[in-house]
Amino acid sequence: MKRLITLAAGLFITCSALAQESGNVQVTNLRIIPGPTEQAGYVEGIATNTTNKVLNMVIVEFNLYDTQNNQVGNTLAVAQNLAPGGTWKFQAPTARPFDHASLTKVTAN
Repeated sequence: MKRLITLAAGLFITCSALAQESGNVQVTNLRIIPGPTEQAGYVEGIATNTTNKVLNMVIVEFNLYDTQNNQVGNTLAVAQNLAPGGTWKFQAPTARPFDHASLTKVTAN
C-alpha cells in the first residue's frame, strides 16, 4: 500500500509543459493523473479554441519519460467540433509507467 501511495503522489507532478499554443489552440493546466493500475494513468489539461471558428479536429500529443529522461512512450487525445472560444478538458490515456510528460504537438483544423 505504501508503494501505491508513493507512486500516486509522484504521478501528481505537473507536466513539463505548462502552456503551449498552436495558432488556433492554447493548452494549459497540464497535470498527470494516476489511473486504476500502476500502468494506467492520464495526462490531463485544458485546450481552448482561440479562434472565432469551429475547429473540426484538435489533437494534443505528448511524449512520456522515465526518471532518467528516457522516452518510454507517447499518448494523445482527440476532440472534434470545438466551438469558437470553447474549452475542452482532455485526458490522454497512458498504458505504461512514466515519470513525466512533455507536450510535443498541437494540431487543429
